[in-house]
Amino acid sequence: MKLCAGAMICAAVLIAGARACPAQAISSAELISQSRDFDGKNVTYAGEVIGDVMRRGDHAWINISDGAGAVGVWVPSDLAARISQTGDFKHTGDTVEVVGIFNRSCVEHGGDLDIHARELRIIAAGKPRMTCSLNKVKKDWAVKLLGVVAIVWILTLLKMR
Repeated sequence: MKLCAGAMICAAVLIAGARACPAQAISSAELISQSRDFDGKNVTYAGEVIGDVMRRGDHAWINISDGAGAVGVWVPSDLAARISQTGDFKHTGDTVEVVGIFNRSCVEHGGDLDIHARELRIIAAGKPRMTCSLNKVKKDWAVKLLGVVAIVWILTLLKMR
C-alpha cells in the first residue's frame, strides 16, 4: 500500500513539473530542415522581433529571428499589442517566445512557411543599440595628428629634391 501511494505521489510530481516547465524552443534551422516532421504540430519558437508589426484586421504578421534565420508568425492582434519594440538598425527588438501550429506550406497564406501563434510571451524588452559616434576630443586629436603627418611627409619630399 505504501509503495502504491509513493508511486502515485511521484507520478503527480512528474506531471505537475512537466506542466510547469515550458517546452524547449525549436530553432529556425530545425524547423526548415525537418519541416515535414513539424508540419501541423504545436511548436515553441523564440527570438527577437524584427521589422514591423504588420496588422491585418484581427491578426498581425511578425517576423522572429533566432539569430540563424527568421520565421513569419501569424498572431492575434491582442497578443501583437504586447510587443513594444521591434528590431532594426538602431534598436534591438523584444525577445519573445511563441507557441503555435507550424505550417510547412500554409494554405491560408499562399503556401508560405509560418507559425500560427496561440500564445506570445515577452522574454526581454527591446532597447536602443549603441551607436558608433566619435568623441569630439578624439576626433580633434586625429585631425591634428593627420596634419602633423602631412607636414612631415611634405618636408621629407622637399628634403629629397
